[in-house]
Amino acid sequence: MASIMPYYNDSAIRESKEGGFNPECVLFDSWYSGMDNLKIIWDLGWTWLTRLKMNRLLNPDGFGLVQINEVEIGTDGLTVHLKGYGFVKVFKIASKDGRIEHCVTNDLEMSETRCFEVF
Repeated sequence: MASIMPYYNDSAIRESKEGGFNPECVLFDSWYSGMDNLKIIWDLGWTWLTRLKMNRLLNPDGFGLVQINEVEIGTDGLTVHLKGYGFVKVFKIASKDGRIEHCVTNDLEMSETRCFEVF
């Protein structure tokens, strides 16, 4: 069975890698979704999945940056350019109370079903 690793901090992530841990995916909340954290996990060769706040800037069509909440995201998700990072895949999730949240991953092949299973 594949392992899922919650994000704690960059030193815990690096120690896990040094100890031979190789998770299928590192999960963390939007609080930790700064560029430094995304790049650390990417540099370790791992997949990550997190939420993004509504004001994060994406370039969905090559014509400029817009906030994630302004992007039309279909049921299959959407591959976009995340400012300061590179290409990512975003999913739009409606919670039971009607709030809209956005999940994002560096796994460009991830399906919406897999996103929901993992997160």
